[in-house]
Amino acid sequence: MKKGIRVLLIVITLMISGTTVQGESVRQVSGYLEKTASYLMSHNPNPSMGSVGGDWLIMGLARSGKLRNAYGLTYEKNLAQVVEDCKGNLSERKYTEYSRVVIALTSINRNPKNFRGYNLLKPLAELDGVKRQGANGIVYALIALDCGNYEIPEPDDNYHGEVTTREKLLELIQAAELQDGGWAFSGKKADADMTAMTIQALAPYYKKNDGVKKAVNKGLECLSEIQLSDGSFQTGPTKTCESTAQVLTALSEIGISINDKRFVKNGKTVFDGLLTYYRNGSFAHLPGGDPNEMATEQAFYAMVAYERKLSGKNRFYEMSDAIRLEEQMDSSNKPVNPKKESAGKTTEKKSGKTQKKTKSRSEEIVTTVTITEEITKTERPKKEATSKNEKGTSSEVVETKAYTETETTQQETTHLTEKERKNEAEEKSNVPVIVLIVLGVALGGVAFVLMKKRTSN
Repeated sequence: MKKGIRVLLIVITLMISGTTVQGESVRQVSGYLEKTASYLMSHNPNPSMGSVGGDWLIMGLARSGKLRNAYGLTYEKNLAQVVEDCKGNLSERKYTEYSRVVIALTSINRNPKNFRGYNLLKPLAELDGVKRQGANGIVYALIALDCGNYEIPEPDDNYHGEVTTREKLLELIQAAELQDGGWAFSGKKADADMTAMTIQALAPYYKKNDGVKKAVNKGLECLSEIQLSDGSFQTGPTKTCESTAQVLTALSEIGISINDKRFVKNGKTVFDGLLTYYRNGSFAHLPGGDPNEMATEQAFYAMVAYERKLSGKNRFYEMSDAIRLEEQMDSSNKPVNPKKESAGKTTEKKSGKTQKKTKSRSEEIVTTVTITEEITKTERPKKEATSKNEKGTSSEVVETKAYTETETTQQETTHLTEKERKNEAEEKSNVPVIVLIVLGVALGGVAFVLMKKRTSN
């Protein structure tokens, strides 16, 4: 009897321990999200359409549940001004502009089919335009269409090319898979960015399409092979925060644990790799570098995707649970920049302000860093310079990723304490906390009854 009681107590202890570890993991990620969300909004007080300080930023904040109402309304007002000024023509050549804006609008439960009278999904029906940017344009068109489960509209009457269908997009993506199992913006060797982004796009089809499942599994094997010893990733010769962030997003979208043995190198997970770039709410582009806006935005929404997986929420890009801005108030309902914005009402009027220009990556990098290669991923084969009104995109265009540091920069302390590492290293239990608590109480009751019976005997 004594042995049985001891076994029961051990079981209860293990169950409670597992609950604590899982809960601690979620709490740790939430802590990083809180600090990074605050950093992003305070450093970008006037968000507008753009690859940095705009669409990806709003999408990440909205999916994290940390988007302040007034801040989101500021973005919507500024975006509306841009759309009205260009009469719905966001770009003649970069259709990822439409994809990015569609995803952002969907994340705040706005209708991209009728935004200020313009159907921003319409250009994505033109497959010739979508394909112009290679695998990148195709991948983000599919994500944009699926994030709100949108029907593909008819293209404009003056378009006479091939019409987009989901089946054609999937065929093109699978046909672009390389011999090593991954995908690339150009060339015959897979890169982490494009491979991870493609897996994100294929996630909704993974369990219901055998061809997609086979392609994704090969892509996952490829990512496992190219993962670095500290858990991070690189694209080309350069290890970057953005590459690592895209892989964390992909694993979260497909439902794979960061503790999957394929993605643990020397005891380090991809999340560990991402945190090597972290410092005080921001992330650097390069190891030991200064805070970088693009890197911080991508790392932020990667952590959001990870937290959503841990918490059993909808996938990051499955936005049927998107909350409208008026319904998503922050605790104080105060804007980040109260002198400029007030919360609570959406304005349809033109602001009269010009569109906020997105900074180029070269403007954001400290002067001690020399740009040696500017990589425009949406059109890498052509290596075209973007115009002033069409800066490089964030996730779908990770620009200027290869740098050579010409002077020694001060190294940042980006590593967590050993205790924090251990708290986050494993996801030991996926069982809901409430269930484990109930089971623990029940088993505790049984143990108590048995001990009482033994005492009475």
